[in-house]
Amino acid sequence: VASLFAIIAGPVVRNGFVLASVIAFYFLERNLGRESHILQNLYLFSVFAIFAGAFAVRFYFDINYWWLAVTIFITSYVLILQGYAGFSLPAKKYFSLLVALICMQTGLGLALWPTPFIVNAVVLFCVYYGLWIFSFSAFFGRLSLNKIYLQMTLVAIVLLITLFSSPWQPLVK
Repeated sequence: VASLFAIIAGPVVRNGFVLASVIAFYFLERNLGRESHILQNLYLFSVFAIFAGAFAVRFYFDINYWWLAVTIFITSYVLILQGYAGFSLPAKKYFSLLVALICMQTGLGLALWPTPFIVNAVVLFCVYYGLWIFSFSAFFGRLSLNKIYLQMTLVAIVLLITLFSSPWQPLVK
């Protein structure tokens, strides 16, 4: 929504777009059920902000790649434990470790990409979100084929828009 809002030039069309977005989000949230998604949204926003901060520190202060990998591993592990709060299953600690390892490897690979740090944060967040939403839904028994298709389509759209619209830096300086 914010990307489309930034593209729209006229103030009247912008205000109409914001009004239509608010109405659409209202009906979407109303149809999702009685469960409040505000805490999940704040949780996911904080995950993205922490990932963006880690890549920004790597970009601005030129820290070693291995410090970035360790930082992403620790923060991913702590954040996924927080994301799995509310239930206790023995598999929770194994999934937490697995998600943290996948995020660390993804973050290390993304640090080598010739893209801005915010693009790296979006890609890492999409990986994290996919792992978290599928495992969280599976733990509560709400994972279905339709949910998998919907979430993978959402992640793919975000990734495609991000990667096609971002400036890629030259490999040789």
